[in-house]
Amino acid sequence: MSKKLKVPPQGEISLNDVIKYMENTGILNKKYDADLDGIIDLTKIPLIPPSQLGFSFAWEKVAEVTTTTSVSAISLTGLEGDTDKIYVLIGIIFNPSTTLGATWGIRFNSDTTISNYTYLEWRNSAGTTSSYVQGYGSTAGNAAIPIGATGATSPIGVLFFISYIYAEGVTFGTNTYCLVLSHSFGHDRTYENSCGGWVKQAEITEIDIVGLPIYVGAGSKFWLFKPKW
Repeated sequence: MSKKLKVPPQGEISLNDVIKYMENTGILNKKYDADLDGIIDLTKIPLIPPSQLGFSFAWEKVAEVTTTTSVSAISLTGLEGDTDKIYVLIGIIFNPSTTLGATWGIRFNSDTTISNYTYLEWRNSAGTTSSYVQGYGSTAGNAAIPIGATGATSPIGVLFFISYIYAEGVTFGTNTYCLVLSHSFGHDRTYENSCGGWVKQAEITEIDIVGLPIYVGAGSKFWLFKPKW
């Protein structure tokens, strides 16, 4: 037996009445706009989990180091660069010298061969700009990729930096190159952008933060992160 639907006589309900009803009490509106104020509640919008998009990504802390004395280098070991592919290194470095400014850099696998490193630095120190360049194959310079500079501990001598490291590397010709991009701020009004590369000798298993030539002062802090795929 079919159910009959009674239609109100013409004139008792208008199209505008229907629209108004749906705007104010419609099921979908209530679902996404609980208080019916005309503003969608963002917490009610369904989100697609990253796993359904084919990937999942987060940063995982690999290491955290705080120095208690001045040291010539900080070594973060036991890494698997080819597997991790990318690292983010964040640090705060204290200059232990009261008379000398300093630059710090990143070195890979304790490799001290100058010719394996290239870099470009751009620095603005208290309004004065300068730049420094080193090419692959150089016989003089730094066996490291600079990440930032600061003045002596008088008056401050503190550097804050973040470095992005492509550990897996890119291949050109017969060589593979691991790449670094850094941004840093010296608290004595020094700002620096730098980038560089390392001729990959093997998978990155160690990242070193070294003073050029000043030591890494006591109280310096470092955090290394990798992707958690």
